[in-house]
Formats: sequence, C-alpha cells, structure tokens
Amino acid sequence: MTPYLFKKQLIMFCFSLFSLGILAQVDSLQQSVTEKGIEQWQDGLLVLSNGKQYFGQIKCVIKSGTLLEHIEFRKDATDFSQIFMAETCDEIQWGEFELISLPKDFKKPLDKMFYLNMYQGNNIQVFFEPKFTKSSKPESLRFLVYKEGIYTSVTKAKFKRTTFDLFGDSALWRDKTIDKDWFKFSNMYEVAKFYDSNIVFVNTRFED
Repeated sequence: MTPYLFKKQLIMFCFSLFSLGILAQVDSLQQSVTEKGIEQWQDGLLVLSNGKQYFGQIKCVIKSGTLLEHIEFRKDATDFSQIFMAETCDEIQWGEFELISLPKDFKKPLDKMFYLNMYQGNNIQVFFEPKFTKSSKPESLRFLVYKEGIYTSVTKAKFKRTTFDLFGDSALWRDKTIDKDWFKFSNMYEVAKFYDSNIVFVNTRFED
C-alpha cells in the first residue's frame, strides 16, 4: 500500500468515527481496517511521563477488540525499535494524530491506555477510546470529556443524561438538543464543539 493510499484510508477511518459517520461507514471499512488493524510507521513525537521528548518514527497498532496500550518507537528506519507502554508515556504525536495516555478505569489510575485526542477547546477536551469490535456496535465505543478538572465517560447508553450533566449549563446548547438528528451519540464531536463555542460565563462578582 502506498503512503498516499494509507493516509487516505486512515483519514477515512478516523473521519467515520469522529464525525457524523461514526458508525455509518464502519461496515465498508471493516475488512480493510478493523480486522487487520492499522499498523505503519509514522513520523512523530514521543513524550514520556518524566518529561523527556524524542522525535523519530512511531508505530501504533489498532486492531479489532484490542485496546491501544503500547507503541513502538525508533529514531529512523535504521534503528532498532523499542516498545513503550502507555503507563510510561504522557502523549504521542503519530503523524497527524495526537494520542494521550489516560487510565482505562479512573478507579485504577495506574493502568493506562492511549486515547485519541478528538477535540480540544477552550473549556473542554474530548477523547476517544480506540477499542473496536468487528460488529462496531455503538455500545463498544466510549468518549471521555475533560471539564473543570474531571474526566467523565460518555457512552451511548447514557449519552443524553451524561451530556446534559456536562453541557446543560449552556442555554443555547439546551435549545440545540431539540434537533434529534443533531443531538445523538454518533455526532459527539459537533455536540461538544457547539457547547464549547456557546458557553457563556456570568461574572457574579459586583464591583464597587
């Protein structure tokens, strides 16, 4: 596969997950991506949890039903590769994509995996858990929303309740949720982005 075709395939795959087609296009990509996984060296940056940074080439493997718990790193094609677990990393720049090391379960903060940095706004951040099944059922997908120092898990089963708890302080956002074609789990990127762009903070302090 040529680098151009790989990049096009990867962008199509991620676009299908991160935007309106989070589930719609999975079936057509299932044979070429989710069953075989994504595995290719990309130029990138490795940032360890101790603050050290290394530029070189990084290989991520995302396969069906597998959590992204480690990456391979090498300086260049002539160098030996090393495996780095998510527990020892802070973030990874893999080609055009950023991966952040966060706990799988926040009750067990030391057991980590890589999440794709999906949206970074002024007030919130949204991460996507790259864990896929062959059927790509929405129940197997999860987002993490970082707001005011807290990470909140967003799943399809509790999508409406959880997002209202997170974003309901914006009147414009609440009005927007009337549009059922817009307010749905598969549109999480736009739902979060709209909130971040339309939240209004009120200054309750009065000046003399």
